[in-house]
Amino acid sequence: MAVKVLLSRKFDHTHERIMFDEFCKKLFNHYHDSSELYLCIGNLHVEGREIDAVLIKRNAITIFEFKNYGGTLTFHENGDWPITTFEDGISNTVSVRGGAHENPYQQVRNNKFSLLNTLNLFANLQNTNLGHISGIVLFSKDIEFDPFSITPRIASWFHVTDLNHLIEKVNQITSTGINLSKDEIKDFQRIFNLGAEYEHTVPYEFQVQSIKDETNDPEEIALDNVVNETEVTDKNGINGNSVEDIIQGSGYNVIHRDLLPERPEEALSINDLSLSSGNQNYLNTAVGGKIYKHQYKALELLKEGYNVCLATSTSSGKSFSFLYSSA
Repeated sequence: MAVKVLLSRKFDHTHERIMFDEFCKKLFNHYHDSSELYLCIGNLHVEGREIDAVLIKRNAITIFEFKNYGGTLTFHENGDWPITTFEDGISNTVSVRGGAHENPYQQVRNNKFSLLNTLNLFANLQNTNLGHISGIVLFSKDIEFDPFSITPRIASWFHVTDLNHLIEKVNQITSTGINLSKDEIKDFQRIFNLGAEYEHTVPYEFQVQSIKDETNDPEEIALDNVVNETEVTDKNGINGNSVEDIIQGSGYNVIHRDLLPERPEEALSINDLSLSSGNQNYLNTAVGGKIYKHQYKALELLKEGYNVCLATSTSSGKSFSFLYSSA
């Protein structure tokens, strides 16, 4: 997995959750097939300070502070950060808060050194100068900002951007003082005591893509491309009602429908799955040692480390969904 996301604890505010979700989607969208590992930790507490996100990659460790603003921004090392919006010819200026600090720069600076101190104590990083940790103030809405208003010394590690330019900024930030191996990146999970239960769900579209990419079955590929607009009949009705009648009777409308051709049942032998002796004996007794193709595929995916959801229907009209974790 090229992108792994951990959430140390749930965010307190709705806008933080929304922004973190957008942040993660952009990471998955751009780096899910990268050969390098990107580890994101959300809402991390270090030395009593809250950091909205930390992104670790091979050549950078970057902390993020989320701000739910947009407009024309003015940076100050000291004092407040005014940001101005214009609507219907009327301007409105507010100050961007920095938590308990005077402004976001001071917030990020203090958070940087809290993270640095923690890693100095608990991490064993061979080729990394922790003084090269970078920081970003990330705005949820578009901003106009003069990057040259930040002095060169501060600009060497401190950045300001918005969600629409997030990936561009992440790609720009690299340091010759940081060279992390994949094992060192993965070890951040241990350093901050974040077990598997803290792992954030991979967006569905990237789970599906990774499975489809490994599917070479011509029948599966053909099925993905079928679009059949033949009129639906009532042959599969329940108690005289078609599926469409049942849906519309529940207050919903059918706006589009694709019919897929029925596929013949296909059973495969379990001999090549290397199941435990107990499972092997049970399936030999219960189903003669053969299972349906989709069940066989599900077991293969579980063995490869995927989480699997199976949905099936019975002849009596019941539907069941089964979720199996690879862990």
